[in-house]
Amino acid sequence: MSKILSHLLLLSTFSMLLLLGSCTIEPLSPEDKKLKTAQKIRKNGATFPAYELPNEKDELVSSKSFESGYVFYMFWGIYCASCIDNIVAVRELNRKGLIENVQFVSVSADDEAEKWKKFIYQYDMADYMTNILMESNADHVLGNFKFEKMSRPGLKDFGYVYINPAYVLVKDGVIIDNNPIQPKKGDQFLAQFEK
Repeated sequence: MSKILSHLLLLSTFSMLLLLGSCTIEPLSPEDKKLKTAQKIRKNGATFPAYELPNEKDELVSSKSFESGYVFYMFWGIYCASCIDNIVAVRELNRKGLIENVQFVSVSADDEAEKWKKFIYQYDMADYMTNILMESNADHVLGNFKFEKMSRPGLKDFGYVYINPAYVLVKDGVIIDNNPIQPKKGDQFLAQFEK
């Protein structure tokens, strides 16, 4: 009986190997590789990537300036209504003195630097957050926070696109929430920093 079982086990193992050997594994497309990289980079518990990008005064801003405490990254564009709502919410929270323990970094993916700069001054953004420009067509590590495969049920697959807005909460240089509550949620937003 034990000989029969060992032969059956050997036969089933051999059959599985034949089956697996006949399967072909498709190589990942460049877009799929980019998405896998993006998911790894923005995973909770990952170290936030290093960067040096220009601010609205064309001065380089380094991630080294944000290695301690809470940092709330806002990835946005000037044509994004939800982004503007959140920028206005941050401005109001700042005016009320409710966000003193949080640094805000806005990362714009706009192609038109002059319109971006005008927007920053229009909303007094330099008063309450650091603003950096990552052009939307740039192949930059921070682009991984905006890169997603978009599809809608019942509609066509949009493929891989840069999306707005995206938010990331970092503490002491480590991502603690890659989908945090947005500033326009007021008290719920503030509760994130009490944990």
